[in-house]
Amino acid sequence: MLHWGIILVGCAIVQSSLQATYHTVGDKWANVVQNPKHPQPLMQNSRWIINATNPHARIRVLCTDFRLAVSPPNSCKYAKVIFDDGVRKEVKCEAQWDLLVQGRSSSMSIELQVTPGGGGFLNCSAKQIAPPAEQEVIDLQPGEPVVRVAFPEVRGLDQLKVWKFRSASEDKISLQCTMGMEDRARSCDKCVKDILTIDAGEGPKQYCGSDKVVVISKEKEIKMRFETFPGTQAHIDCIAQGISGSDPNEYNNVKYSEEDSSEFGAVRGTKPTTCLCGISNKNSKRIINGRESTESKYPFMVSLRTPTNLHFCGASIISPIHILTAAHCVSKIALKNRPEPETLLPVVGTNDRMKGWSPCFSTLLLSAVHFIKTPELYKNDVRYYHPTFYGVDLKSVFGD
Repeated sequence: MLHWGIILVGCAIVQSSLQATYHTVGDKWANVVQNPKHPQPLMQNSRWIINATNPHARIRVLCTDFRLAVSPPNSCKYAKVIFDDGVRKEVKCEAQWDLLVQGRSSSMSIELQVTPGGGGFLNCSAKQIAPPAEQEVIDLQPGEPVVRVAFPEVRGLDQLKVWKFRSASEDKISLQCTMGMEDRARSCDKCVKDILTIDAGEGPKQYCGSDKVVVISKEKEIKMRFETFPGTQAHIDCIAQGISGSDPNEYNNVKYSEEDSSEFGAVRGTKPTTCLCGISNKNSKRIINGRESTESKYPFMVSLRTPTNLHFCGASIISPIHILTAAHCVSKIALKNRPEPETLLPVVGTNDRMKGWSPCFSTLLLSAVHFIKTPELYKNDVRYYHPTFYGVDLKSVFGD
């Protein structure tokens, strides 16, 4: 008795003639194999010939539906599919989950062979794999702002993009990505639909699913390629930066000395500055009745902004690499439409959030690399970024 998964197969007369269908594919997925009389199964020998538009490309085939007659121990006797790219042949039988076949040439034939009583259901797409005509090149070096790469702008489409990250100095670079993609196929434990490929100097490695990827270049370059399958909503959000040490976050590689900031702003120093930048014009009074403050009066203030540069909350600088904000600013308990904390854009050094720059060009647009999620602090509505405070004296920020 033959089965396709849970589908019972009756006897049928197999046509002896071999039908051939030709397809030419490019960089986008195209359907090349399907049941012309679906929901009826394919019950005859059939053949499909696929050619790439680029003679130097390789054919990739993905079958999202692959269910052939099952009758152990020799199911291939009744129905099998032969993938032949002219270099090697692969024979597949029974049922496969998201079957991926990567060819080694610019053409491939797919042949269904059945015997009386055999057959099955097939639905396969194909495209060519070749180096893209364009790639985005990004130069990095330690001390410069990190570069954020978020792709795609519109999800659910058939898309491909390639990046090359280069070090503009003799230092290495790091790449950290969070992603939301289809998981590996159960039948082969490979990425088959959405594929993120990263080469940090030791050969390309593929990623998919929802893991976080952190890589450091072996030399001075990292290449990244991202392919999305139609309808999967796949996306990536990456941060690239130049690094001067072994940590992927440059702020952990930079050595800085702790200073006693308890008297900052109380009196002027012995050597005056040449502009208002960095000078605290505060007095002992608090803000009352919304009176406008002067330039740099509260230099520790931070404007938290969404990825679209919209101000929605405030924060305070409490160390050279940490800021403190209210928990409700990043918690979705009260409001579900809060942006993800990792996507926030802290802006410092600005007195008027409606203006882009201060007179001394001291305004900086930063990136929130990490945040601490401490449930016990929700009751007091406190949340802070980065896991270590290094003994910061909060009195220097908030006063007595």
